[in-house]
Amino acid sequence: MEHSRSAIYRLLFKPGDTLVSNLFNPMLSITKDTTPGYHDTLHAACSVGSNQFFGAVSSPNCQDNLNQQLTTREYSLSHVPCPWNLFEHALVDTSFALHDEPSAAQPGDYIELKAEMNIVLVCSACPSAVGQISGAKPRGAAIDLID
Repeated sequence: MEHSRSAIYRLLFKPGDTLVSNLFNPMLSITKDTTPGYHDTLHAACSVGSNQFFGAVSSPNCQDNLNQQLTTREYSLSHVPCPWNLFEHALVDTSFALHDEPSAAQPGDYIELKAEMNIVLVCSACPSAVGQISGAKPRGAAIDLID
């Protein structure tokens, strides 16, 4: 995310933007977004550690979901990168404090992405109950792949 934020020069991305790799190579272009456009680029992936830090009950988490999916494909990471938290409504206030709001997306809203290179894209419907990111009730998501 830090490379895409630097390349696009915004905290939130919109249709027409292209996310880049850590080498600044084009990875994903946003072709359509029917949501209000809140897709957090700041929060780390939830994890066993973050659940413990915030005093939440240990539960499935995005970091473990990512590592499990990569392991099945014989990939491994030296560290977990900052995710692009689709539909997560996090905002920075005038005192630069970070706040979570329930998702502003409505049922049926979607974001359409175009791969600009061969990638392994791992998605996790964040199961975190910390803060307001899931509106106190984590929900699933649907993913459609079109060749």
